Amino acid sequence: MEYHYNERLSSLSADGKGYWVGGETGIVWHVDEQGRHRHATGLDRIYDVVRDHRSPSKVWIASRNAGLQLWQLAGDSMIHRKTYTIPCKGNRYSPYDIELTDSRIFVATSQGLYGMTTGDDEPQLKRIYPSADNTGQKEGIALSGKSSLSCR
Repeated sequence: MEYHYNERLSSLSADGKGYWVGGETGIVWHVDEQGRHRHATGLDRIYDVVRDHRSPSKVWIASRNAGLQLWQLAGDSMIHRKTYTIPCKGNRYSPYDIELTDSRIFVATSQGLYGMTTGDDEPQLKRIYPSADNTGQKEGIALSGKSSLSCR
C-alpha cells in the first residue's frame, strides 16, 4: 500500500498495529491494514505519537509549545483528555520524544528529561535530568524527581 500526504510530515512511530504519522500542522494519521485514519488535533508540529500498549485507546502526543498531551481514540475521532505541565514552563514547552514503559512515561525536552508514573493522576511531570544538584541517582530509573528548581 502506498500513501501520499499533501503536507509536511514531522514524525513517524510504530505501535504494533500500524504506524502513526505526525504533521507540521497538527494532523495525525494512523495507518493500519484497514487504511489511513486522519485526526485533526488543532496543535502545532507533532514531534512524537505513542499509543499506550496497556490501554490501546489512549494516545500520547508530543507537540511543539503545547506540552505532553493524552488523547483518547473514540471511533474515528480523537478526544483531548489532558495536558501535562512541567515546572516553570506550564504547558508551554516542546516535548521531542516520548518513551512509555509498563509503569512510567519519559519525555525529552530542551529543559531536560521529565517523567511520571503513568498510574498517577498527577498533572505535572517531574524533572529527572539534569537534577538540581546535578549528581543524579545511581538507582537506574527509580528516580524520585525531587529537586529545588529555580525558574528563570
